[in-house]
Amino acid sequence: MKLTLAVVIASLALVGCGSTGVLPVGNASALPKPEGCQVAVFDSEEDVGRPFEKLCIIDAKTGSTLYNDRSVSGAMKRVNAAACQCGADAVIVKAMGKQGVSAWDWGSSKVSVVAIRYTGPAEASPAGSD
Repeated sequence: MKLTLAVVIASLALVGCGSTGVLPVGNASALPKPEGCQVAVFDSEEDVGRPFEKLCIIDAKTGSTLYNDRSVSGAMKRVNAAACQCGADAVIVKAMGKQGVSAWDWGSSKVSVVAIRYTGPAEASPAGSD
């Protein structure tokens, strides 16, 4: 009985684990950046303000157990780690959302981004603009 209960508890803990998927885009590639690097976050391609190339698409989901960080910022931590591995300078958020608590789990968050690498300098602002 004790062994069965331990197996059930371990199984439930694994079901709630988060996940991160990385899909390379085109022929672009970059060397991985150091673990813990920080990448810029943009809401749209227009916000980047400099030439770039797309490296990969990253989909991250937090775990759904009581012991996981189920927030959007928890999902963004997973995105940041994957973007560093992809060699990205920044990410462009395509979608994000939070699933509430249900009878089956404690809720979770999902984030989908495109990881990019800068290919040129930032565009200069026109003189006199604020």
